[in-house]
Amino acid sequence: MQQWELEQKLGKDIVIQALQTGMFKDLERDEIEQKIELLLDPEKTMSHGRPIYWETASEKMGLNIEHVDNLDPLWQDVYEVYVRSYHYVSQAACKLIETIEHHFSVSAPRGG
Repeated sequence: MQQWELEQKLGKDIVIQALQTGMFKDLERDEIEQKIELLLDPEKTMSHGRPIYWETASEKMGLNIEHVDNLDPLWQDVYEVYVRSYHYVSQAACKLIETIEHHFSVSAPRGG
């Protein structure tokens, strides 16, 4: 349980730091946390795996979201990254974060 809580805090910190360097660069940490509470608290969506659609991310959280049609080549590329990432975190890791310059993953907990 402690490992899960540590990883949850790590994920929260990474998201907030990323937003502080980009679209929420003019906001304080606590303001960002309030805006993205839906991403941070699984009880808000009643499930960790429940999708948060672009309208909600844009309208309720103030994220700068561009809707891309699923026939657009960009959408196809993003979906490919999603599928590969999902496979990786289903098999070898419990967290995966990638940017143009960095790659970070946390190994899946071992049983026992």
